[in-house]
Amino acid sequence: MIGMKAVILAAGLGTRLRPLTNDIPKSMISIAGKPLLERIILDLKKYGINDFVIVVNYLKEKIIDYFSDGSKFGVKINYVIQENPRGGTAAAVLAAKNFIKDKSFFVVAGDELKDFSIAETMAKENDSLITAFKVENPENYGVLEVDGENVLRIREKEANPVSNIINISFYKFPIEIFDAINKIKPSSRGELEITDAINKLIEEGHAFRFIESKNYFDISSLEGLEEARKFFSKN
Repeated sequence: MIGMKAVILAAGLGTRLRPLTNDIPKSMISIAGKPLLERIILDLKKYGINDFVIVVNYLKEKIIDYFSDGSKFGVKINYVIQENPRGGTAAAVLAAKNFIKDKSFFVVAGDELKDFSIAETMAKENDSLITAFKVENPENYGVLEVDGENVLRIREKEANPVSNIINISFYKFPIEIFDAINKIKPSSRGELEITDAINKLIEEGHAFRFIESKNYFDISSLEGLEEARKFFSKN
C-alpha cells in the first residue's frame, strides 16, 4: 500500500461549465454514470491511496453529503474549506496544511481525469514529481521547460511554448511546498498559483522531475467534459 495522503482541489466555481454548475460543483458532474470526484477517488484507491483531504467551497454540502467520511467508498476523507474560491490553487493547497504530517503528499486537481496508475511509480520515487502530457496545442496550457526528465520551470500559456509537454495537475509535493506558497505573490489574475510555488522551490534548488500520463481529460470546459464522457462511456 502507498500510505500517502492525497489532497484533492474541489473548491472552484466552475464558471466555464455554466449552466451545468448552477446547482452542483463541477467535481460532482456525472461522467458516464459517476460523479467526476468519485472517479478520481476510486481510481486513486485502486493504486493504494486511501486517505484524502478534499478542499471545498462552492456548494460544498453537495460533496460532503455524498461522500461523508468516505467509509462507504472504503477510504478516509477529511474536508477543509478554502475561504476564497478565487484565491488560487496555491491557496487551496495551503488550506490543507494542518492535515499534512508526512514529508511528501499528493495533490490532485478535482476537475481532471488522467492515468492514475502512475501513482504507484510516483510513491516509490524519492523526487518531487509533476505529471505531464504531450499535446499539439501547448500554447493553451502551462508548459514544462525541461532538461531530460528534470523540470526547469513551468511556463504559463506562452505564445511560443518551449515544449509540448504540459502540466496536468497531479503532483507529488515535499512538505516544503507550504513555505514556498508563503513566499509567492498573487499572479496577474490576482490568485496565488501553485505553479509559482513550484517555480520558487526549483529556484531554491529543489529538484522536480516529470512523469507522463497515458491519457488526460480536462473537465473545466464543455469540450473537455464531452470528450471525457465519450471516452468513459466506452471504457
